[in-house]
Amino acid sequence: MNKLLLCFSTSDWQKPWGSKQHMAKLLSQNFHVIYIGHQYSFLHLVWWGNLFKRKKRCDTGDVEVIYPPPLIPFGNYIRSVNFINQWLLFLYIKGIVSRRGYRNVGVAWIYTPIAVDIVRFLKPEKVVFHCIADFSGEKNNPIRQRTLSLMEKELARRSDVILAMTQELLRRYKNINVNTHLFPSAVDYEMFRKYLDGNLRLPHDMADIKKPRIGILGYLDANILDLDLLTYLSERHSSWSFVVIGPKHKKTRELDKFLRRKNVHYLGEKKHEAAPLYLRFIDIGLIPYKVNNFTVNVSPLKLYEYLSLGKPVVSTSLPDLAQYGKIISLSENRDEFEGAIRRILNEKKDRKSWERIEIARNNSWQKRYERVKELLDITDKKQ
Repeated sequence: MNKLLLCFSTSDWQKPWGSKQHMAKLLSQNFHVIYIGHQYSFLHLVWWGNLFKRKKRCDTGDVEVIYPPPLIPFGNYIRSVNFINQWLLFLYIKGIVSRRGYRNVGVAWIYTPIAVDIVRFLKPEKVVFHCIADFSGEKNNPIRQRTLSLMEKELARRSDVILAMTQELLRRYKNINVNTHLFPSAVDYEMFRKYLDGNLRLPHDMADIKKPRIGILGYLDANILDLDLLTYLSERHSSWSFVVIGPKHKKTRELDKFLRRKNVHYLGEKKHEAAPLYLRFIDIGLIPYKVNNFTVNVSPLKLYEYLSLGKPVVSTSLPDLAQYGKIISLSENRDEFEGAIRRILNEKKDRKSWERIEIARNNSWQKRYERVKELLDITDKKQ
C-alpha cells in the first residue's frame, strides 16, 4: 500500500489556487495524498454563511480532499483552544485514515502553524513544514502574534524538513532547524508554454479592452495590494487599460472603488487553466504589493507566470525579487513604478522576452519537486 501523506492547508482546494495545490498534485505521484482544507470555526459560519455549502469532500482525480467540520473559535489566539481543536480534528481524520486501511501516517505536510498540536497525536514518520508566509505577522494583534509565533517555532523544532519560501523565512528558521531550505514559488511551465503560440484567439471578455493592457493577476487582497498606487496610475493614465483577474479576498470599499474605475476591467475569477490565455494578451504584468512585514515574506506566484509567457514585469521592491533586478523592473515609489511602465510601453522591441521565459523554465514546479524528492529520499515510485 502507498504511504499516506496528510497535507494541512491554509486554503480550500478550489481557491485560491497556488503552491499548496501544485505541491499536493506532485506529491500524489508518490503518495496517497489527503488534502485537509482550511480549518474554519463556528464564527466563520456566522460571518460567511456560504461555508454551509462547502462539501465534506472534493474529487480532484489525483488528490483526496476533505474539509474538516467547524471548530472552536480563537484557536489562533489561545493555545489551549487550539490544542482541543487539533484533538477534535485528529479524531475526525483518524476515522478517515482508518477507513482507507492505514495504520500510520508517512508524512505530515504542514502549511499552518496551528497544526503543530496535531503532530503529537498523529506521530507521522516525517514532518515537513512548508512555510509560505509569516502567519504570526499577518494581523496586527499582539495576542495572536505571540501565540502563532510560539507555534511556528515549536513546529520548526519538530519538523524533519523546512521549506522556506523567502530568504527572510530561511534566515529565521535556519537558526532553529538546520534542515531548512529555500523553496520559492514556481510555475506550471508545461501548461503555460503551450500558450506561447501566436495563433491564439483573444478571450471574448477581453475583445473590447484596448491596448496597452496592463495585467494584475491573483488573489485580490486589500491588505496586500497597494490600492493607492493602482488608483494613482489609473487616474493619471486613462489610455492604459488595467485588466484585473482573480478572486476577491474580502470586499472593501477601496478595492471596489478601484475596480469600478472606467479604465479598470475586472474580469472576475478564472480557472487556473484559463490564466495563461488571458496573460498571453496583456502587455505588462504587475506585482503592485505593499511592502510591509507580511509581504516581505511572500514569494509571488504570479512572477513566474508572467515570465513564462515572456511578459515584462513591474513590481514594488519586494526583497526576494531583487535577484531578478536585471530582468524585471523593481520600484521604490509610485514615480518609479509609473516610469517603469512608461519605459516598457515606449520600447520598440522587447529584447528580453526569451530570457524571461528561460527563468520561468528553470523555476517550474516539477523542478521544485525534484528537490523535494532529494530531501525526503523519495524514489520514482509510489511510497
